[in-house]
Amino acid sequence: MYILNFMDNLSKSSLNFLTTSSLDRMAGIRFKKQDFEALLNSPEALFVLVKKGENLLSENNGSDPLFLKKSELKNVSVTEENCFLLGYKGKNLYFALALAEDSSFTLPVDAEFTGLRKSKLQVKNWTGSLLAYTNALITWHGNHGFCGKCGSSTKPEELGQARYCTNENCKTPHYPRTDPAIIVAVTRGNKCLMARKAEWPDGMYSLVAGYVDHGESLEDTVVREVMEETSIKVKSVHYHSSQPWPFPYTLMVGFFAEAENDEIQVDTHELEDAQWFSREEIIEGLKAGSHKLPTIFSISRKLITDWFNEGNCGELQEYIK
Repeated sequence: MYILNFMDNLSKSSLNFLTTSSLDRMAGIRFKKQDFEALLNSPEALFVLVKKGENLLSENNGSDPLFLKKSELKNVSVTEENCFLLGYKGKNLYFALALAEDSSFTLPVDAEFTGLRKSKLQVKNWTGSLLAYTNALITWHGNHGFCGKCGSSTKPEELGQARYCTNENCKTPHYPRTDPAIIVAVTRGNKCLMARKAEWPDGMYSLVAGYVDHGESLEDTVVREVMEETSIKVKSVHYHSSQPWPFPYTLMVGFFAEAENDEIQVDTHELEDAQWFSREEIIEGLKAGSHKLPTIFSISRKLITDWFNEGNCGELQEYIK
């Protein structure tokens, strides 16, 4: 039974965007610093470019990421400070390459830097996961130029998979962090609890979410976040799936939960509004244009879709314009 449940959860997570890279991260060579130049200059090497948090994609918010060979990186300095080994897949080695804001890099024809959430990228395949990994890793390096223990500068090590403190009396190694957060579809009867923040587009409702605190289990976080933000008491919690969310480097862990009460009291420091929505109300709002769903990239959309499709109103996609 355990194996069946594990495989089921694996299958669910693989359906989320930005997952399923099946990338060989090449842990065995991370300490072979002498191999860095040879790897960079390998004919199998491809570079995943990021500039100001945006990825190099085909023009007009296109549907394809562009991976470049080293010979195509004109006027770009490629060093251990801005280039990090991602891993191996198929016949290629992939590197994350961070471009400075003032970089004189000449864009390929029909290419532009575009944010993932603004793109039309079909990121259910492995390239979406590769871009998510790239973005998170580059952001982490940019945010951790100093040692959190002694305050000295750090430098990339292990071919980009770590940063070491440069203080000879410290030398603390730092590794890429992932911030775990829960996101939960809370249900009661035929309704799902949905909430919105003030800065979101008009009519946009998503699910309750929040970061895991120290000393909490994931399930504890579900109970706490729902209670803090909406005063709804959760009586059962069930894991659904997870998704890397590289904004900047979060792991979203998705759950379904059942509510014990239905009276909402919104924490206005966190949310602008929270409401119970039936499937029929969502359909009505989508048809009228007054209700908007979270981006298709997000696990929140997947959770809402799976809940909706378990009812008797057909498939959610049928009602999305």
